Amino acid sequence: MKEENAIAKQIKKYIKYRNKTLHETADEMGIGYTTFCEQLNRGTLRAETLFRLADYLDIDLNLMMQSLSSPGHLSLFEGDAVPRMSKAHRENELDQVMHMLDYLIHQTLGKTGEIKRELLKAFNGNFFYLLDVLTPENADILLFSERGKEKIKVYTSGRSGESCSFTGSRPVFRKMLSADDELNRIIEERKEKLL
Repeated sequence: MKEENAIAKQIKKYIKYRNKTLHETADEMGIGYTTFCEQLNRGTLRAETLFRLADYLDIDLNLMMQSLSSPGHLSLFEGDAVPRMSKAHRENELDQVMHMLDYLIHQTLGKTGEIKRELLKAFNGNFFYLLDVLTPENADILLFSERGKEKIKVYTSGRSGESCSFTGSRPVFRKMLSADDELNRIIEERKEKLL
């Protein structure tokens, strides 16, 4: 079995974590689905297409180049560490996510578990995408695999936490939360504002 090329692997992960599909992405690029998949898998994407993909998926091409040029092509994506969306890209996505969240809060009469289930259903079960859009810029979202299941942890700034680093002379405390706990926290905060 032939190993997937590094660029295709990274682009496919961006597609997944930006809550897009290969079909949507091919349509946005103005390329037929089959042609797009062939170009991606063969590594024959035109430079113009790569630049358009970078814009559409909020890919930092310099970061991608650095990860591809490291010895042995070790990539940032080997552990599924996907860079967060830029502030502008996140703001474009935020309206859609908040509209759905507000709608679900009113429809479910504020039941957090039900809101979370329906929110995930509305966004293809994509925890990473929702957290990327809804958590502050200074949070780090880490993906890892545990017993074959994808796990997500969110590190946020807090007064107390499990991790401490020093910036200048002041300690910065970081709190680690599971994706589930972080999404519950976000829903609870929004419920307080709306209900």
